[in-house]
Amino acid sequence: MIKRILFLSLGLFIGSTAFSQLNMSLVGHVDYMALHSVELNDCWGYVDETGIEYALVGTSQGTSIVSLANPANPVEVFWEPGTESIWRDLQVYGDYAYVTTEADDGLLIIDMSPLPASNVLPTTNYFGPIGQTWSSAHDVFIDTTGGWAYICGANRGNGGMIILDIHTDPMNPIEVGVFDTWYCHDAFAQGNMLYGAHIGEGFLSTIEITDHANPVLIGTQITPNSFTHNVWVTSDDQYAVTTDEIAGSYLTLYDVSNPDDIHEVDRIRSSPGLNIIPHNAFILDDSLIVSSYYTDGITIHDMSRPHNLVEIANYDTHPLETGTFNGSWGAYPFLPSGLQLASDISEGLFILQPTFVKPAYYEGLVRDASDLNPLTDVSVTINNNPQTDLSNAQGEFAVGTMTNGTQSVDFYKVAYYPQTQPVNFANGILIMDTIDLVPIPPFSLMVIVQDENGDPIIDADVRIEVPQMTQEGQTNGFGESDFQLYYPGNSTVTAGKWGYNTNCDEYVLDASTGTLVITLVEGYYDDFSFDFGWTATATGATTGLWERGIPITAADTAAPPFDSYYDCGRYAYVTGNADNTVSSDFDDVDNGRVTLYSPVFDLSGIPDPYLYYEAWFFCQYGPAQIDDTLEIFLSNGITQVKLEEYPPTGFEINWLPASFHISDFIQPTADMQLIVTVADDAPDINVTEAGIDVFFITDQDILGLDTPEKQLINVFPNPAQDKLSVISVSDETYMLVTPAGTVVRIGKLNNGSTEIPLAGLDAGIYFLQSSGQTIRFVKL
Repeated sequence: MIKRILFLSLGLFIGSTAFSQLNMSLVGHVDYMALHSVELNDCWGYVDETGIEYALVGTSQGTSIVSLANPANPVEVFWEPGTESIWRDLQVYGDYAYVTTEADDGLLIIDMSPLPASNVLPTTNYFGPIGQTWSSAHDVFIDTTGGWAYICGANRGNGGMIILDIHTDPMNPIEVGVFDTWYCHDAFAQGNMLYGAHIGEGFLSTIEITDHANPVLIGTQITPNSFTHNVWVTSDDQYAVTTDEIAGSYLTLYDVSNPDDIHEVDRIRSSPGLNIIPHNAFILDDSLIVSSYYTDGITIHDMSRPHNLVEIANYDTHPLETGTFNGSWGAYPFLPSGLQLASDISEGLFILQPTFVKPAYYEGLVRDASDLNPLTDVSVTINNNPQTDLSNAQGEFAVGTMTNGTQSVDFYKVAYYPQTQPVNFANGILIMDTIDLVPIPPFSLMVIVQDENGDPIIDADVRIEVPQMTQEGQTNGFGESDFQLYYPGNSTVTAGKWGYNTNCDEYVLDASTGTLVITLVEGYYDDFSFDFGWTATATGATTGLWERGIPITAADTAAPPFDSYYDCGRYAYVTGNADNTVSSDFDDVDNGRVTLYSPVFDLSGIPDPYLYYEAWFFCQYGPAQIDDTLEIFLSNGITQVKLEEYPPTGFEINWLPASFHISDFIQPTADMQLIVTVADDAPDINVTEAGIDVFFITDQDILGLDTPEKQLINVFPNPAQDKLSVISVSDETYMLVTPAGTVVRIGKLNNGSTEIPLAGLDAGIYFLQSSGQTIRFVKL
């Protein structure tokens, strides 16, 4: 028998590669880059008739079987080469391994019964029945009790679940049924229940399979990040755990005892704030959740109190601590010896020994001290613990820790005084408590929004922001909006309405303020601080739809990671804004067009209007032809003209300003509308992202500004807050002008340096005009 000895010096390996660990130790390791120059996919386990345990490992170029007869000295005993693929998943029924891949190898079946006497193992490849063949699949789940295999994500139909009888003849599966309503990424089955993880639709499904030939859908449940990757269920069909393969997402536990009425029990994530991605989760002994967690390695969570999941062990297999698709792909916690397996994509196979220690639990009720009613959404955090729990609708909270001794627990809710409670934690002990939070006495503020004539502006949007909270309102028929505020001090107040220039500024607000008057200047301006009624449509595309929001940063910066610097607030319109910090391709425009329409604006009374906006456009993807566009049109209700087309050159990772003299393109009317279209046309599907921000109408060409090398005056800092420093080569008169053309300052520049005070000016864009030159700057 040819064997390859794979053990590395355990001491050296721990010193160089074990990055962090809790209650798990390294027993053995296989370096597959050294062995086969391959990366790893999934892993599974097998026990032969003599009791020897094995690790089955899917790799990018084949399937490996490793003997764990001496787990500290693992030995590969079988290698089956395969077509290269980054997906190769496997499970076991009896003495047979079943391996799927998204290459065109079909279902590989390996007869392992000759082990350990011989490593010459019979194999075959199954491609489905005649007339209904398939050649690739994403995953396989095997119900070992009944002898049923469930193929997920095959290249047939919608890629749902194909049900195979493997108990009749394990080397020759028989297709008996299919559930093909949606693509399925992963599945779990036992008894008469089948559970599906539908990653594209973002939900868990429950399916009755008393008759395997006729699966019947019972219920669905959307998971927290709507990207349902994996599902595993307790032996009594009471609880199911899911993962969303999204940066910063959760392990989520559901009560599935009533499969048509699924409800969440608890959720938790590893390394909150670091955007780590969960991958596959398994339930061990109905009391532990073992997960492969990409760059966090392997994690184990106690679920003996299902509403209070607590991480009790972990082993980091990967040097990175970022939200990327590196690190531990697979985990296998079911070996009889208690050893656990982890397959790290680049670092190899890890054989681990866990130590199970019960956490310390702290649970109870949070109430309002004034009336003893329960409080929801109170954050509860143990000091020096990154996990935060929120009290539920009944005011109940539940947290836990692996650290014994007295620790501080912080209770916080907006509009209540925070409270810290000392708790003496002990492993395995539950402490119950009742916490009463004292409400902060509010103070009243009336915001009056008026026009330049002092007349009230009805239905104006008002937002008041402090670090602790944001409150919004809308003015009544008298231009008034009443607020109950809780935190005196510096506040950002923003007010706006379509047909006026949005105003944002800093104010010191307290109980003595009473009334705040904000004056809005007529004009058309929208930085998307508020929803002024832009509308969006899509043709073909199902992702990358236009949406107003605070841009979410993606690691590749193809999508806008922030809004324009030159406006109020943090909002913009972007094509897709899903919470995924790994890749913009997750929610970009694909295989279609998305169009954004402004509200109608009246330019009939403006003598010589100019249009200004800032746009973001990115189009790029590897070898694919870059052929997609961002087109911007202007309509006057009668005709429509194209203002500009952003070519598919990609890499414009910035907000690009644009200014147009409207009458050069179209006759201004009372029915003007801006139209923004992004196309990601077939056949070349690229990463296509766009954004629009800082739309306004002005009476001057803002971009007809002097370039720095032509300027006789220069300003700094830009943006500026309290004062603007100006360098001039001569004595000159200056004006500060708003985008609407209102002159707000007039003064004199000295030859050399001059400081212009900005106190009293609203935050926003201004223009310094002097000697026929115009320089744009931002007042914070």
